[in-house]
Order: sequence, then structure tokens, then C-alpha cells
Amino acid sequence: MFDSVDGGAEDEVTLGTNREIFKNIGFVPRTLADVSDRNQEVDLFGVRSRSPVIVAPMGLLGILRPDAEIMLARAAAASGVPIVLATGSSASIERVAEAASTARRWFQLYPFRDEAINRSLLARAAREGYEALVVTTDTQIAPNRDRDRRNGFSLTSRPSLRLALDIATRPAWFWRMATSGGIPRFETLAAEMGGAPSAMETAAFFLSARNWNVTLEGLLQIRRLWRGPLLVKGLLSVDEARQVADLGVDGVVLSNHGGRNLDGAVSPVEVLPSVAEAIGDRVTILVDSGFRRGSDVVKALALGAKAVLLGRAMAWGVAAGGQEGALHALSIFREEIDRVMAFLGCRSLANLSRACIRLGSERALRNSLV
Repeated sequence: MFDSVDGGAEDEVTLGTNREIFKNIGFVPRTLADVSDRNQEVDLFGVRSRSPVIVAPMGLLGILRPDAEIMLARAAAASGVPIVLATGSSASIERVAEAASTARRWFQLYPFRDEAINRSLLARAAREGYEALVVTTDTQIAPNRDRDRRNGFSLTSRPSLRLALDIATRPAWFWRMATSGGIPRFETLAAEMGGAPSAMETAAFFLSARNWNVTLEGLLQIRRLWRGPLLVKGLLSVDEARQVADLGVDGVVLSNHGGRNLDGAVSPVEVLPSVAEAIGDRVTILVDSGFRRGSDVVKALALGAKAVLLGRAMAWGVAAGGQEGALHALSIFREEIDRVMAFLGCRSLANLSRACIRLGSERALRNSLV
């Protein structure tokens, strides 16, 4: 289960690229500005957030710690930032809304072939006050993750001797799972199946009923169903970013799925400047994949992003320390963003621009001229 979160696709080249890219972006500090009063609030679709980060959608987090999604939502509410609840959440749309009523909740949709399921999910999300819809389009086929293959781990994994021995060495995890009802299921999808499906049955349904190929026409149908802000997640192509902007979406999330899908895919940060130039005046641009520090977030904002989605950092926070662990992870990002802003001479996020950074190629050129 650790490897499933920590790992990426195949040789994990993209997983590494997502981190390496930040080493090629340097800061240009400004030292003569009054930064005694700093503010990192950001407006996201008409609502102010205390920090330019969002808890990313992650499926079946309950396998790391029971009620992980609820803990994350409460931590997000306390931190004043949004959380995106995944289609494959182990806590239902309704239960998260009830348990974290003050959280800014968005919903992530993996579209299904049956339009009735899509309509039902969106109606449930709207009824429970979810503000925005994030449609993920970058998983057209099941990815190849070597760590999962070696471990024999999948959504439909059955008990084995190896798994039993592994669990025996982790008594704290086993006790939490045993006293909370056992291995979690896709709770949001269980309501769409009727009856009381098991964890295996909801996982099988999720894999078999999904529409793995989302098209512009499919997005248009979803646009007609959803009245709130609509974002498309998983884009890396400037052309596709223009296409969805023309379609009338409100935002895009540049993402390579955290290096978990196509190994060798470019980092979202690499294409961010081009996408910002192409559609930044029309839609809100968000980005994820590889963000581990507040400095990473500031670099993305300087390149044209409005905010950053945090995945693994939040998964580890809630896995290690529950709600307090998630809150601590968010506080680390907030403190680091604030510190970098001070060094850059920026009192607000509006002060961030390309002037605050130098790309690796630009620095190499300057050094060669010197």
C-alpha cells in the first residue's frame, strides 16, 4: 500500500522529472521591499482561500487510515483551502459533507458510460454543496505500475499469505482497520450500485463501468449538467487546453497524474508557461504533480498558475498523523510559501511574476555570456 502511493509508472522517469524540474528554476530575491505584512490569500472562483493550495483528489485513502477523506476535509476547512473529493473516495459525498460542513468541497468525476450514473453523482454533489467539478481525462487505460505488479497489489487484490505476513508486521495499521469495519470500499459508488456491495464489488464496478475515453462531446454534456465551476484535469497539451477553454470550462488542472500513468510524460511545470500564455486570460490554471515544498508552489505561481493541488504530501500527512497530520502538512506549505514570499520581496501573490524566477536555460545562457 505504501508503494502504491509512493510509486509511479514503469521506470518512474516522470516521477523523478516532476521533482527535478524544480531544480532548474531559480529565485531572484528582492531585498529592498517592505514585506513586514504578507498575504497569501487567493481568489478561486469568487471565494477567497487562505493559501494557494488545494487538497487533490485521491481514491480509496481509507486504505491508509480509516476516515482519511473526512480528516483531510476537516484539515482543509481549518486551513481555509478547498479539498477535491475523488469519485473513488472511501467516504461518500454525503458523509464528507456532513462531517466537514465548513470545508470548501469540490468533486472529482471519472465519467461513466451510463449517463444516469453521471447525472446522479453530479446531482448528489450539487445537493450537498460541492462548489466545483473536476473532470479527470488522463486515464484512458489502466497504467502499468511495476511496484504494484511486484507486490501483487490492485484494486481487486485478494488476500494472500504474503499480504498476511506484511500486515502482521504493522499491528497499528491492522488494529485501526479491524476496528473500523475492515478494508474500505468505494463508498460514493456503493450508493449507485444498490444493496450493500463489498469492497471487491465496488472496485470491480469502478473499473468496468467507467468511460475510459472522455471526448470534447462528453465534456460538453457534463458542462450542460453542471452549473458551477467546471475544471478539466490531466491536460498537458496547449492545443487541448485551448479546445477546452473554447468549450466554456472555467479552469484546467495541468497534470501528469503524479507520474503514475504515462512514464516519460512531460512535467506540468514545463508546459505551464505556454498554457498560461495561450489561455491564462480566459480560464483559471491550476497545476499538480511533484509538489513537495512551498517553494515549489511559489515557482508555479510565478509561471502562471493560480494555485497548486497537493496529493502525496497530504496522503502521507493523514496516513502518519490523521487529521492533525494533514493539518500539519498544510501548515508546512503555508509557512514555506510565506517565507519565500518574504525573501522575494512580495507582500501578496499578485506581486509574483516571471521576474521573480530564472529558468535553468536562461541561467546557463547568462553564465556562458559571462
